[in-house]
Formats: sequence, C-alpha cells, structure tokens
Amino acid sequence: AEVVPPLPPHWTQHRDETSGYDYFYNDVTGTTQWERPVADAPAPAPAPPPPTTTTPAPAPAAEPTADDRELMEWARQNPDATEVRREGKQITDVGARCLATLCPNLTKIGLNETLVTNVGAMSLAGSCPNLTAIFLSDTEVTDGCKQRMKEALPNLTIY
Repeated sequence: AEVVPPLPPHWTQHRDETSGYDYFYNDVTGTTQWERPVADAPAPAPAPPPPTTTTPAPAPAAEPTADDRELMEWARQNPDATEVRREGKQITDVGARCLATLCPNLTKIGLNETLVTNVGAMSLAGSCPNLTAIFLSDTEVTDGCKQRMKEALPNLTIY
C-alpha cells in the first residue's frame, strides 16, 4: 500500500464539493493547490512573497457562480475539448480549476474579463500541458503569475 506522508505544517486538505476532488490549502501563505504538498526537500525553496501583500487570499471553498456551474457542465460533457471561450463571464477560480481538471487537452482558453486569479490560472497551466494560448486581460492574474505560467509552458502565449 502507498504510504501517504503527513502534510507539512500549515497545510490542510479539503474537498472541492463541485468537482469532488481534494485540494490543499496553506493558511500562512494563502496558497491553494491540487497537488499534495511535500515537506521541504533539500532543494532551495523559492523566496516567500513579501509580507506587504494587500490582496487577501481567496477563500478555498468559494461558491461557484452560475457561469462557473455552466462551464463545469460544459467541461463534463466535453472532456476532449481543445478550445474554450468564456470572455466577460463571471468565471472564478472554482470554474477554472474544474476546467483544468476535466479538460486537460485544452490548447486555447479565452478568459478575458473574468474573475480568475493566479490560483485558477496556475491550475490551468499545471493541468493543460498542450496549452499554447490563453487570454487573461482584465482578470486578477498578476504579471508574476503569468511569468510562472510561461516557465511551466514554454510554448504558451498569454494575451
């Protein structure tokens, strides 16, 4: 049987009621992620963000919007989709994370003028290895996050 190591300090495990998948939340950094965190490895960790950050961390169990629910239903019905456009909709990280989980073959994603933040954007970058174009203007996604997305996906163009 696989031995599951205990979570590192400050990490808690939660269930995303919408998708049924578990996710992990760090109450110190406000980080939410799908991958189980591991205790500090010998490799140097990236520097923590400066404590002067004013953006509050999104609540890990945010309620999906009506547009999120519509997107999730579409994602369930189209698991092999390569393109999705949801510009100007009330799409949050809940919808983006569900899309990332259910549609890993996406190559082009349109999310201009949505409520997506770094959490949802990184979920998409981490789960959609074929992603070559993502539209994120007028979202809460930071330039630093966009840089990390490009490092994870060298062929990605962010518009």
